[in-house]
Amino acid sequence: MRPLTFLLGLATAIVVTANSARNAAPDGYWYEQIKHNGIYTDTTNPKYLVYRNVRDFGAKGDGTTDDSAAIQKAINTADGSTGTRSGASSYTGTPAVVYFPSGTYLLNTGLRNIMGTVLMGDPTNRPVLKAGSGFRDKVLLTGQATGTTGAYHTVVPPTYADYPLARVLNVKTVPSHPVLGDGKTDDTASLQAIITSAAQADQLLFFPQGTYILTDTLHLPPGSRLVGEAWTRLTPRGAKFKDAKKPRPMVRVGQPGDVGVAQMTDFLFYPAGSKEDVNLPGLVMVEVNMASARPGDVGFFNSHFLMVGGTARLCAHFTETASVYWENSWATAQDNSVSGPGFGEHHVLYQLNIHNAKDVFVGLEQGEAPYWHGQGNTLLPPAPFANSLRPSDPDFSWCPANDAKCRMALYQYVTNSTGVNLYGGAFWNFRAGASQGLCTGDCQTNAVLYENNQKLYSYGIGTINDKNMVLETGPGGNVKTVAAARDANFGSPLPGFTIHRPAFVAAYLRQGL
Repeated sequence: MRPLTFLLGLATAIVVTANSARNAAPDGYWYEQIKHNGIYTDTTNPKYLVYRNVRDFGAKGDGTTDDSAAIQKAINTADGSTGTRSGASSYTGTPAVVYFPSGTYLLNTGLRNIMGTVLMGDPTNRPVLKAGSGFRDKVLLTGQATGTTGAYHTVVPPTYADYPLARVLNVKTVPSHPVLGDGKTDDTASLQAIITSAAQADQLLFFPQGTYILTDTLHLPPGSRLVGEAWTRLTPRGAKFKDAKKPRPMVRVGQPGDVGVAQMTDFLFYPAGSKEDVNLPGLVMVEVNMASARPGDVGFFNSHFLMVGGTARLCAHFTETASVYWENSWATAQDNSVSGPGFGEHHVLYQLNIHNAKDVFVGLEQGEAPYWHGQGNTLLPPAPFANSLRPSDPDFSWCPANDAKCRMALYQYVTNSTGVNLYGGAFWNFRAGASQGLCTGDCQTNAVLYENNQKLYSYGIGTINDKNMVLETGPGGNVKTVAAARDANFGSPLPGFTIHRPAFVAAYLRQGL
């Protein structure tokens, strides 16, 4: 995994240019002014700082003072005075927002970021990080931005820079509906009352960092706009999410037939706690029913799913009435580091399931099989969900009953759909099932299954250690055949990973009519 850092509203430049947002609120950016009373519930340090303004650590932003040390201190510190944050390269570190007010920040030394950090600038007058004449490091911050051709729609993550502070409500500052976000208190009823009222009043809701316990479904009506802070956690608890035969959403966006705006930014959907707390086989973390009048009106940005040693039914379910834009998201059933733009991995039946759908675009998907699947596994799919399969779920009936390599989670399962465009998929398996050793060669039999679709176009399918890259069933048929085998599409092993077998298919168009 790549370390996760997130940059909002920052520019790096040698020549300074104006970067003012249109329609900015006249009283400045709300996030800089709002009360920051978030808590990180996994730390034992009661003084831990989630929000850090670099000016509070000595940065000047005047374009002449070297601000390198001050900014680095803002990144590193735990509580502003003593201690340092954790952030090993393999794990999601302690969350923090390092905020840059408008200005030009001169750097003579490169910045070392830490996992779990959001570097955030004022979008109404973007701050600039400028390399000084004494800069000797190889990297300041690098990146490349390109425009859009209109071939498919892209949406810039919302900053709500046009919202004045008076239209933004911190959910922890409503006396009539107390919310704690402490990882212990049930915040469901208070949050529901606040969300319903805010949607009616066209208010933006700010969720400071914390762990907000939900014991029942949280309903987001049209007009809902929610912003978290360094991946604010929404954590389900209780009996209402335990019935595998009656799946129940933790967050429900709209009712069938609703059309409007509903957006969530910077959240972590996070079942966690004791073994009993995370055993929630009926949990659907997010269900979307609402349709958007414009692309992106119903949208999720930089929001992720992290399962820690538990059970849930689904991460996200887009129903037949939904139209939704979802970008920069990671959904995992393993306790790994949060990283990457479009990940779904380690889930039992599939990583991505598209069923009876129309007009879908998926770009840059990465998936990985559950580490315990494969050779030596005795709990073979569709177990443990065999008694609660939905019509859209794979039953693996095409596999021999005891074939552990065939009965493994599919990376893509696309059935009975029209107008599906899949661009760039990377799927791999490195583990030898329950033994957890490294596998070589045929670790998994089938990677993706496309069944009875029309106008399906899949480009750039990359796999490692999968015998069959594409399994297919033609329109009207039920016999599954191999459309693309690894041995006919093999690639060169990665340096240092010569035991693994990569393969690549440029395009699958056999269900494109």
